[in-house]
Formats: sequence, structure tokens, C-alpha cells
Amino acid sequence: MSKTDNAVQTGSSELARLRAHSQELEHKLDSLEQERARLRDSLHEYRLLFRTAGTAIAIIEANDTVSLVNQKFEDMFGATRAEIEGRAKWTSFVAPRDRARMRGMRKRRLQGDPGVTSDYDATFLGAGNREIAGHITVAVIPDTHRCIASIADIGY
Repeated sequence: MSKTDNAVQTGSSELARLRAHSQELEHKLDSLEQERARLRDSLHEYRLLFRTAGTAIAIIEANDTVSLVNQKFEDMFGATRAEIEGRAKWTSFVAPRDRARMRGMRKRRLQGDPGVTSDYDATFLGAGNREIAGHITVAVIPDTHRCIASIADIGY
């Protein structure tokens, strides 16, 4: 076999290998694009669920700042997202008589104490310091020091 024939054969083998690798990459890219679409759809569903839930919902950061609220939260507390998100501390929505108790439970919850309750009643403060009897459910978002809180107005 001549050097030219050998080079052609080597080139053909390399070309076949590259084509197979290209097909493999195209398949992986298709799979990634499908996964991206599923994640996008899931994100839209969760945003819709969060925004339209029947209770006031807030995401609370590790530094106690409220980072995200839904429309029901705005309505219940008489403040806009712009006034709350990234600016207000969760404690500003809690009646003074319940703050120490709730701070203690939050600290224990963030420390992973399995004995701390996640559902309880408390008094909250709306616009003009209007008291709101509420039932709160709180959970730590896994692998973070952030919490999600859902508050139902029980002051019939």
C-alpha cells in the first residue's frame, strides 16, 4: 500500500470517527434542548402557581429580607411588590407580640431542628398597622437558608 493510499485510508477512518462523534453531539444537543424546554415549562407552571395561589406567599432570604411575594401577599398586607421585594424584612409584617416567638422558631428551623413546628397561628400587620389574624406555614427551601411562607387570613 502506498503512502497516498495509507493517508486516504487514515483520512477516511478519521472522517468516519468525526461523523459518528458529530451525530453523538447532535443527539446530546437535542436532548439538552428538550430538557431546557421542559425546565422552561416547569418554571412557568411554578411561577403561575406562586402568583395565583389562594394564600399570601413570600420567599424570605437568609438575611430576613423578603425577596418575592405574590399578589395575595400584596393584597393582604396593603403594599406593592416594589415596596416589599428586596426592601422589607419579614418581621415588619409581624405584630410585635409574636416577633420574638417567630424569630426563635425561624432560628431553630434554619438550624434543622425537626421539633420546630411549620404550621401555627400568629398576628400579622397590614397597612396602617391593621392587625391580621393569620395561619402561617413555613418551610426551608432545601440546601439554602431561604424559606417560603404561606399565610392565610383566618380573621373571618
